Amino acid sequence: MVRRRRNSSDEEMIPTRRVRKRCSKKKQESEEDRDRISNLTDELIHKIMSFMNTKYAVQTCVLSERWECLWKSLPYLDFNHATFPFKGIPWKDQDPRDKDPKAIPSFISFITQVLCRRHHTNLVEVCAQSLSEKPYAFILQGLITYALDHNVKQLSILSDHGSDSVLPESFYTCRSLEVLYLNRHVIKSPKFLALPALKSLHIHDIRMRKLESIFNLNLSGCPNLESLKLTESCDWERKTLFVNAPKLKSLEISFDRYRMETNDVNYGCKVVIDTPGLITLKYSGYGPIECSSDDHASVDNAFFDIYNSYKSGYDDMYREHVLLLINAFKAICHAKYLTLSLDTVEVLAMFPSLLDDSQSPFANLKYLKIKPSGLLRSEKVQIPAWWIIQSDVVLTRRQNFAGHRSRWIVPQ
Repeated sequence: MVRRRRNSSDEEMIPTRRVRKRCSKKKQESEEDRDRISNLTDELIHKIMSFMNTKYAVQTCVLSERWECLWKSLPYLDFNHATFPFKGIPWKDQDPRDKDPKAIPSFISFITQVLCRRHHTNLVEVCAQSLSEKPYAFILQGLITYALDHNVKQLSILSDHGSDSVLPESFYTCRSLEVLYLNRHVIKSPKFLALPALKSLHIHDIRMRKLESIFNLNLSGCPNLESLKLTESCDWERKTLFVNAPKLKSLEISFDRYRMETNDVNYGCKVVIDTPGLITLKYSGYGPIECSSDDHASVDNAFFDIYNSYKSGYDDMYREHVLLLINAFKAICHAKYLTLSLDTVEVLAMFPSLLDDSQSPFANLKYLKIKPSGLLRSEKVQIPAWWIIQSDVVLTRRQNFAGHRSRWIVPQ
């Protein structure tokens, strides 16, 4: 059947069925173009959701039937209270005077609802945060237990107040955990860790109990651990840190430069490492670092920043620190790349006789970098000749706070 259009010539006559079919096809293609994301696999959509706050990921359930249950199998859960949106604004960005007292109960209720309604599928990454309010302290341990029971691979435990948290027993023997990040926790010497899949451990701003003088971090039960970071630690004066990790490849230890000052003198924390498979070593702190054995020949790249807090009357202590540092150099004598802060150079220069008595331990050194850090205490810094004989030296200059430039003397 053919319908004639009004006020048109015979050449403009178009079959009605063909027009409807063509319009229907264009409409269908247009709808598909507008919603291509829904045609993606669940795995890809979950990956996209991983960049969203979990609250927004849950809210996608109202988009369509396709999205109604997608969040229930989401393997990425972010329960960071600081970035959690309350009335559309992250908690950290809200004016303290306008913060709703009901926000914390709402946050706890959201976590509970998500865990109760979620499908029993494995988790890839979970971010949990402890709360300072004591009535809600239980939620952290429950969330960690849930994550471990669902074979989580990456776990971040955050704290804004240095809470004294107790980890569940299942944590110490978790077989699925590959990446662990702990932030601002007051902890006692941990139990023996048996985490066979763990590859990366980062502990930021760790604090020891006041009554403890030795912190033994025994990681021999983590045979696949490759990277360990202990950063911005504080409250470690006159204490000792032992690190035992036979298969470790990268180690970074740093202590807070400004929060470790004592009234008389800063002894810092003594660090003892037993890491025979180490390749990269980075250390920043007041106290000395000591290698428990000479078997660190695998170290290829090293960085030292020894904070200079010299005060008269403590020469014997600083002399001991320098001797331990020189011994550490000897333990990593095969390093090809070495970076030293100017503070470290100044500390070493306090006792030139120790340097004169020591021949260069770095037989394979190819690259030496002198890097500025902190406030220089003198206008002249002397670089020992044995550091530069077999290496390319890079000196980094900057103007210090006194308004003059420090001069470095390189022996000819």
